[in-house]
This record gives sequence, structure tokens and C-alpha cells, in this order.
Amino acid sequence: TGSAIPLTTPTSRRRASRGRSPAAPPAGDLPREARRRLVGVVKGMALPVSGDRGWNVAEATAGGVPLAEVRLDSLESRVCPGLHLAGEVLDVDGRIGGFNFQWAWASGFVAGSAAGRGDLERVPPHPGGRPSPGGAEPGG
Repeated sequence: TGSAIPLTTPTSRRRASRGRSPAAPPAGDLPREARRRLVGVVKGMALPVSGDRGWNVAEATAGGVPLAEVRLDSLESRVCPGLHLAGEVLDVDGRIGGFNFQWAWASGFVAGSAAGRGDLERVPPHPGGRPSPGGAEPGG
């Protein structure tokens, strides 16, 4: 299992603890019903907006996960393997004029493609196994 992303504020620690204990397995290893409960917690989580800086600076967000913390070929987190990041979640910002949109689309493509490849690599083998070279089923 990968390292957990540090939760630096009491609010984020409290929110994270609603759906997962520190010793919980990765979500992909959870039984279906537990995954459904986890999704319900995440989807039901309120993320209140505490303010803004006005229209003069409302072009795009700034800050985010430093690029040093992701693998640039896949945008997979080095801190939390299996987590792919894109767009304004990462610490990338450009001038107005479409650069941020282009980054969102391009990084989304890279992260999504890599995440999809990773999911295919992690697919467990068929429960019955593969037929043996002679055509007989295993165990039969």
C-alpha cells in the first residue's frame, strides 16, 4: 500500500476520518458494499466556500500539488500511488487566453490514460484460471 497524503488541517482530518480509518485498505481492495458506503460519504461531503478574492483575480486557481510530487509521464502521485491528478489540482497556472483550459484538457488526458492503463494492469486473473495447453480446465 502507498503512503497516505498528509492531512494538515483539523477539518480535513475530520472529513477523511468519516470514510476511512488510518489502517483501512486501499478502496480497490474493499468489498463492494464498503466501497458503496465510501462513495456515499465522499459524495455527501460538504465543501463550503469560505470566500473569494473578486472578479479581478477569478481567472484560474493558483497553487495545488507541487509537480515534484507527481510522475510527469502519468501524473500519478508519488505520495499516494494510484492517485492521478490533473488540471487545477496541480500547481500549474498560465496566462489568460486558454492556457489553463489547454492544461486541464492535456493533463486530464495524460492522467486518465495512465489511470486506465494502471487499472487494466491491476485486474485480477479470472477465478477459474486459464485453460491448460491441452484444453482441459484447471482442476478438472
